Amino acid sequence: MNISRLLMCAVLFAPTAAIAGCATDTMPEEAGDDAETVGEAAQAVTGDPLLYGQQYSLLSQYKSSTTVNISFGFGGETITLPSAGGWLDIREAGCQGNKYCVSTATSPTRDGNSGTWMLVSASGKADGTPVANGDLVYLKNMYGGDGGYLDIRGAGCEGDEYCVSTASSPLRDSGSGTWQIQSVTGSATVTEGQGVYLANGYAGFTGGYLDVDGSGCQGNLLCAATSAQQDRDHGSTHWTFSAATNPAPGSHGGGRVGNGFRGERAAANGTGSLDTPEASYWRTGTIPSSCPSGSSDVGLFCGQNCPSGYTDTGLMCTYSDGPLTTSCDGWDWAGAHCASCPVGYVDAGAFCAAKSFDKANVGAPSCGADEEEIAGLCYTKCDPGYVGVLSVCWLGSFGTGACQMLYDPLLAQDAISHGTTETYGVGAGAEVVATGGAEYGVVYGDKGEYGCYSQWCAGIASNIGLSTWISFGEVDGGFAAASGGSYVAGISVGPEVAGYAASISMNSDGTVGGWAQQLSLGVGVLPVESTGAYCDTTVQRLW
Repeated sequence: MNISRLLMCAVLFAPTAAIAGCATDTMPEEAGDDAETVGEAAQAVTGDPLLYGQQYSLLSQYKSSTTVNISFGFGGETITLPSAGGWLDIREAGCQGNKYCVSTATSPTRDGNSGTWMLVSASGKADGTPVANGDLVYLKNMYGGDGGYLDIRGAGCEGDEYCVSTASSPLRDSGSGTWQIQSVTGSATVTEGQGVYLANGYAGFTGGYLDVDGSGCQGNLLCAATSAQQDRDHGSTHWTFSAATNPAPGSHGGGRVGNGFRGERAAANGTGSLDTPEASYWRTGTIPSSCPSGSSDVGLFCGQNCPSGYTDTGLMCTYSDGPLTTSCDGWDWAGAHCASCPVGYVDAGAFCAAKSFDKANVGAPSCGADEEEIAGLCYTKCDPGYVGVLSVCWLGSFGTGACQMLYDPLLAQDAISHGTTETYGVGAGAEVVATGGAEYGVVYGDKGEYGCYSQWCAGIASNIGLSTWISFGEVDGGFAAASGGSYVAGISVGPEVAGYAASISMNSDGTVGGWAQQLSLGVGVLPVESTGAYCDTTVQRLW
């Protein structure tokens, strides 16, 4: 194992027209975009600049080839009727052996965040930076927090160039998850509502342009694929971005811990400072209030929503398309009451009253998709890498789900570009001459590998103290060398509360296995200390 660690130090951490006197006919597909004048102007309607780290919905600008010939006896005109191509969406799993299938839906919120995508720079641009024409990007789907990265895999879907799905990594195969944003108008900046092409970077940008072709895939609107033609069929390769209406919580790289890991890389490169995650943080419990679609929380249960024409009065629905009372339609003299009442009213003796009825009970309220229920209360799910205990989220080990959430394509690309295996970790420990501690983190290989590790260390130290730390390391020998045992030696310098440590790890044959640097927080007796320890590391490789 060549993950190098030292100081056992606590954690900073989404027609056909029947017009009288008009004829309709269909334009042949070969006409392509020659008749693509109506609706093209809509692509020029732009908004705010696109920003990295922000979440968006992508709308296909495909227009139906249906045309209408309008004739008034002295001439006529042919127009193309616009027909939305739908919102880029994921639905069902396993297409082409990838994570999720991709198609378009009639709504950007078909299933929670299934139509929400985060813009991530493929060249290392920081979150908040405006996107420029020609930029290389990854598109991360935010379904469940991690619906995978837009990818191509397999050929010939819908008779097009390549099949489109999502992958666990944007670096799956030779640029298959990299996309170049190309402005349809050629403008330097890219904004919301502006038409763009999305060119896939596979094998030197031979992956084609994101396209819609065919219908009904996975029960959705249109099928997604890539086309070798930049303008294939009436805007089928044109897309617009708009701000997501329901952005998913958190961001790429896994919230607090992920931000800390990106800070480690920036600090190691001398281009930024650490954003260290806390050892724990508070969250608030609330009474369950989430109800199925078509119902709402009425306190004791989820009540079915009132139909049109009725007002919600809490536990009941009351007819409201008229006055509260009205006269009878007929009178029953024998019974001395209304013989009949208008629709929405019931007999109230001498008059008709607005009808009311109890709401149907459709079940008890539950916690939302981003919450977990503990002891009858709903708590927001902890960030990846944290374990929830009632109102507190504690830093803990990284299970498979957390490990997937902590994946950051920028850090993955950094390891590849530097040709090294890189580690990012957080840990805590104690020392009173003898030292011991545990560390958890992520590993990025120089060939795109990724996984998470847990490490236990024991040894001797020249100090007395308690601390948490955040660390960055480089490993010699490739991804496989990150597992196993190693001997670690190092020295740390700093005041009692904050310190810096540098260390190297040695293989069992005496060769240097890697190096690490750490920042720590804690309480110690000496400002300078030396440490020697044996560490054992287990790596769970995801890909």
